[in-house]
Amino acid sequence: MPGGRPLKFANVFELQSKIDDYFAVTPSDEWTITGMALHLDTSRETLLDYQDRDEFSDAVKRAKLKIECGYECDLKKHGRTGTIFALKNFGWRDQQDINHGGQKENPLSVVWRCDGKDYRPTPGPVDSVDRQEPVPSSGSGTTLGQNDICGQ
Repeated sequence: MPGGRPLKFANVFELQSKIDDYFAVTPSDEWTITGMALHLDTSRETLLDYQDRDEFSDAVKRAKLKIECGYECDLKKHGRTGTIFALKNFGWRDQQDINHGGQKENPLSVVWRCDGKDYRPTPGPVDSVDRQEPVPSSGSGTTLGQNDICGQ
């Protein structure tokens, strides 16, 4: 005989019926996971525990997806900060991609200026310690080795 508390919902049909009732009686702009848990007379944590049980998993996941969809629609219509926060709890994230150069499609260009002249490093390994003499570049200024900065 397994230990622990008996399940609040005997089967997935009982749970799904209560979930459907929540969506029927609650205005769509008020749908929340916590609100659904309260309607089911359980806690948010207990509801999420049902998601880990094979028999109940799909019902809880579909309900959460419906709530998430409501937040996504609200974000699209109104762009509210609270909606963004709620969506982050569903695994969404905002991300900024900042490209500083150095990639093949956006190479990094380095130019040192000293005494009014521009110096550019010659291609080569970063750990190179060989000093090179200034060589005229195709552009303005002089091309130097990677460790040459203003003659140092």
